[in-house]
Amino acid sequence: RERMRTSHDWLELLMLGEKPVVTIVNGVAAGAGVSLALFGGIILCADDAKFRAGFPGLGAVPDLGAIWTRPRAVGVPRAKDLLLSNREVLAAEALSIGLVSRLLPSASLMEEGMKLAKQLASGPSVSLGLTKSLMRKAFETDLAEFFDAEANAQVLAFSSADFDEGVAAFLSKRKP
Repeated sequence: RERMRTSHDWLELLMLGEKPVVTIVNGVAAGAGVSLALFGGIILCADDAKFRAGFPGLGAVPDLGAIWTRPRAVGVPRAKDLLLSNREVLAAEALSIGLVSRLLPSASLMEEGMKLAKQLASGPSVSLGLTKSLMRKAFETDLAEFFDAEANAQVLAFSSADFDEGVAAFLSKRKP
């Protein structure tokens, strides 16, 4: 139980933190590795990557949020299939079912991943953090409560230096 609590703490940091996280899957992601990728956020995947639940093969219960993340990524019927059958999912299928964000040639995967990470790191941190937070809230609240949260987030974003720079750059026809 203590090992699980510790693992859950760092998974919450990935999920609840304001920073966007890019995860890269190159090779095989099995069991908790798939959960880790899904908690990270934007998932870039090599064109020859493979995914597998792994837990049934060990006689274990899916952990590290697997039962929480999979249905949110691929829907309940597919999540049941993946978690119970333990079948291998190739990269192309992972993309088509929403398990990953992008499929890239393995030769350029790390380069593209770092390019995206640098883009996000230099982006408007206030709006990116609020967007990440609102995306979580969209699954946790009803529409009226979500709209309140969205309005509050937009007030924060509109009052940020990032927004001022974004508007100035747009009007000047330059990059922020």
